[in-house]
Amino acid sequence: MEKDIFLNLSIEEQVEYLNKKLEEGQTVIRIREDLRIGEKTLQRIIKSNGYRYNQKLRKYICNTEVSQKVQIQGEVIETPLETDLEGQSDTLVIQNKYKNDLLELIKYKSELLDMLKDYKLNNHISNTTVIQIESKGIIIDGLHGETVQTSIRVNKEVINEFREFSKAYKQYKSSDLISMALKEYMENHR
Repeated sequence: MEKDIFLNLSIEEQVEYLNKKLEEGQTVIRIREDLRIGEKTLQRIIKSNGYRYNQKLRKYICNTEVSQKVQIQGEVIETPLETDLEGQSDTLVIQNKYKNDLLELIKYKSELLDMLKDYKLNNHISNTTVIQIESKGIIIDGLHGETVQTSIRVNKEVINEFREFSKAYKQYKSSDLISMALKEYMENHR
């Protein structure tokens, strides 16, 4: 593209052209040389119209574009935020020991959000019906309503035995077996 044609484009078209060339692997210096535009001239055009070059993203972005900055071991990863607020950014500093965990979560962000949405809509309600196995004496009874996640400390030998026990009754959820065991214990010791 010739210099005169480039300078007559709207700022949006200029930025689009520059970003397209950058995506093709060209450098800013190479693009400027091809257009025969000086460094200061291009910077003035870009800055005066509210844009700037983002080195991490390797593209020109609007100064008012909202972004989220995540800093990991001194490296800042910048990604767009989904918000209507303009001119704001958040910086999150992550300890080194959580770096890999965070990067793994970022990779699976959409899947995790889908799972949470599905969980909130459907999966947190347990509608277990009455099931009775007379030969072993297991009765899953009266478990209706919401299931909650909790963390408890249990004797190591007991939990290992419970896991083996649960393998024999794969048709039941372990949460239902634990709930019934707790329910029976309370009924027998009141």
